[in-house]
Amino acid sequence: MKVKWIIENFTDSEDYNNLIKAVTDSGRECYVIGKRNNFDFDPKGYNENDCVIFQGSIQMTRHVKSKLPKGCFPVAYCTEDNYLCSNYYPKLTPFLFNDKHEIVSVEKLKEQKFDFYRKFGKEALIYIRPDRGDKPFVGQLLDLQDFDRFWKNNIVCNVDDKDLVVVSTPKKINGEWRFVVGKDLTGIIAYSTYQYQGQRTLIPSAPQGAIDLAEEILDVRYYPDPVFVLDICEDNDGTFWLLEVNSFSSSGLYECNKNKIVEAVSEIAEDEWALWHKTLPIVSD
Repeated sequence: MKVKWIIENFTDSEDYNNLIKAVTDSGRECYVIGKRNNFDFDPKGYNENDCVIFQGSIQMTRHVKSKLPKGCFPVAYCTEDNYLCSNYYPKLTPFLFNDKHEIVSVEKLKEQKFDFYRKFGKEALIYIRPDRGDKPFVGQLLDLQDFDRFWKNNIVCNVDDKDLVVVSTPKKINGEWRFVVGKDLTGIIAYSTYQYQGQRTLIPSAPQGAIDLAEEILDVRYYPDPVFVLDICEDNDGTFWLLEVNSFSSSGLYECNKNKIVEAVSEIAEDEWALWHKTLPIVSD
């Protein structure tokens, strides 16, 4: 069965238009969530046991999964628990850009803020990011003088005291690259530069050092989903590191080659669907 793609094109951006075109050019069905349907998803036309894959925001990923018939598969490559820093950091420790870090509750960080600034701070700055992949706040440098205000500002931060955060030392990043990758023999599917020397830079290329590191990380065989995303960065010394692991279904694709992505992800989803369908129990009348 051919996979049916569902794509959220919230901003009518070129990268998502290119993804939509790549899907339709492949001869596969593509449902676009955008202005024409008031940015909502109508599950009519989808049946149980359809082969479906979604690409868009993490919030819409959850929404689409809740509205599709239960038998649709695989729907999304977004197994959220697998993208918690607390889950994948221990498995990929040697590659982490945040090599010196601690994962703590917001409550503990607030109570012991001076201890954390002494341990990780440089010039009264620490780096913080959420443990969760849905980004209740953006990973950033936090100045000690702004610390208390930050947690009270619901516009920039939406966490409660029980949520986990990563606290790390501040470091400078020279460049960042996104890799769409697959498990086992699939390997690297496509990649894109998205930031270089502090500027948003969207080009369909990556340096060999970033490619080599992505391949080395894949050799560990930690696969949060059959398809997922690696973000690789370069520090000021020219060393490449793993910045984070993200889900395919809820990550931007920047200038990654959309034809390669559609071809590879469709094949993986269709193979998964076929294998899953063979294992379904036979129900007699």
